[in-house]
Amino acid sequence: MSILQDKFVKNTIIDAIGIEFVEINENNVVATMPVHDASRQPMGMLHGGASVVLAESVASIGAWNLVDQETEYVVGLEINANHIRGKKAGK
Repeated sequence: MSILQDKFVKNTIIDAIGIEFVEINENNVVATMPVHDASRQPMGMLHGGASVVLAESVASIGAWNLVDQETEYVVGLEINANHIRGKKAGK
């Protein structure tokens, strides 16, 4: 996980809002994100943009895990999100 930490997490928005990768393998990427001051909007709810950062990050790490990391890289091209309900605290 240290390559991932150094390349994708350290000093990025992933680090700033506290996303942690719990499991990464060829079939799954599992991550958690705390709802805290860095990820809340002014009304105290989880910021919708933070949810999108979580989704984009998990998808990017999953795709990166499938390519030849020495010669290829992946980037997100488009993401769309619908927020079903708010969250004030937790993971």
